[in-house]
Amino acid sequence: MARMISPAGEMDMKFLSIAGEKNQLVVRAKFGAWDSKIYLAPEELAYFAGLMLNWSVIGLLVSFPFVLLGQKLCKREKKSQES
Repeated sequence: MARMISPAGEMDMKFLSIAGEKNQLVVRAKFGAWDSKIYLAPEELAYFAGLMLNWSVIGLLVSFPFVLLGQKLCKREKKSQES
């Protein structure tokens, strides 16, 4: 579960779904106890995509499969040591 930290406090955030509706991207999420929908119009989606075009995000996306593989191998190793 993701965690949102703001001056108003900390809140757990769970993304439930992402869908296209008409000309918008709609993200359904649960913030704490509240269900919500986040609507991204085309210009907001383009801006968001632009924010993601930086070396730290690109590096994270490239390394992501290896991070997942490492986590799975560590979990498997811990299970085999417990048995």
